[in-house]
Amino acid sequence: ALHPVQGLQFQGQTYCTVFSINEAQGYWATAAHCALATREMEREEGGSPSTIDGKLVTILYVDMFTDLAVLHADAHADAFTLAKAGPQAGDSITIIGYAYGLDRIITGGMVGALNIPILHPTFGATVISDILDITVAGGNSGSPVLNKQGKLIGVLWGGFRASPHALSVPLDSVRTSLGRYFGKD
Repeated sequence: ALHPVQGLQFQGQTYCTVFSINEAQGYWATAAHCALATREMEREEGGSPSTIDGKLVTILYVDMFTDLAVLHADAHADAFTLAKAGPQAGDSITIIGYAYGLDRIITGGMVGALNIPILHPTFGATVISDILDITVAGGNSGSPVLNKQGKLIGVLWGGFRASPHALSVPLDSVRTSLGRYFGKD
């Protein structure tokens, strides 16, 4: 069976992380800036498509105000489910992603602060974010942020160059922006 966390690839190179949110429909979530990078690379390279597990990607939805996107690919994997409640500061978390383009690096940490307005460098707009005390690297954008029960509590969208902190789209924003795309719990 296909793993529910995959690398978003362009010409065989992984540049972001995607995760399954609806197995039956082949829906995958990631950070919006990853979807926009997909569009830009495809435009520059004359239409060469991005892939998930070798399957062509179609961008279905981009929300620049939360940095979330939904992609479709004919690649089906067990979908993550949303947690019933968001985390508290100090809660343990795990991310699974393609840091450095490597397959599914698992990193543990904790929630540092909740619902902080952060200026997004790509969009030039304020994005409400959770601040995570966790190690991330290039390729982690779009990684699922999971609670101890393995339920989705956020989507990683960035980090700071001179700090050990990372930024995540909070659960409420994920639920509001992407809720209609998730499979049934």
